[in-house]
Amino acid sequence: MNRTVAFFAYGALALSLALGFIVTTLQPDTMMQLAGTSSHISARLD
Repeated sequence: MNRTVAFFAYGALALSLALGFIVTTLQPDTMMQLAGTSSHISARLD
């Protein structure tokens, strides 16, 4: 695996985690909506 690709992958993961934490702290309802949407998307991918 390319080192740059891994860096961007980990960066995106950390960013999404931080974003999710912020959204959860500010608006739990919005986070639940996002979680439902993401689970819906992953279910469609399967």
